[in-house]
Amino acid sequence: MSRRGVIALLAVWLAIGVGTALRLHHAGGVFGEAVPLGDSIVAQLAAGVPWLLAAVVAWWAAGRWPIRRDEVLRPFTIQAWLGLVVIVGQQVVLAALRATVVAPGLRPLDPWGAIMEEGVTRGPAALAVYGVIAFVAGVLRRSDARPQGVPAAGRGAGPSS
Repeated sequence: MSRRGVIALLAVWLAIGVGTALRLHHAGGVFGEAVPLGDSIVAQLAAGVPWLLAAVVAWWAAGRWPIRRDEVLRPFTIQAWLGLVVIVGQQVVLAALRATVVAPGLRPLDPWGAIMEEGVTRGPAALAVYGVIAFVAGVLRRSDARPQGVPAAGRGAGPSS
């Protein structure tokens, strides 16, 4: 992915986090109390950090084990297991961020106890989202690897011997 593509993805990630934080700030907290804008921005961006890490891992895995027509099962299995590890890692990172960075009024009462609950309730959806990220990364990596402007062989493009 080009530098502009990475910058665009980071800008979108930041815009979504800030937009969600503004919505939380204006809507109020769980009990209708006012949520300071800074606290809501920190909470939303902390929730997005594990997904940013997942996108980096998916990008790397798409280059390391690309899914091709001639070999589907092995790379798919490796990436599925890697996705499971990433989702478990995400829950640990999210709990750590909630326990340390997020303001007490916006974090669960027991951030570490929420790991199992969220892993069971949101884990399958998170794994599906990771799969979509890995698929898109594979498509983007495949298009980046394709040579641009190279003529096909046999059409008189190069010197003949």
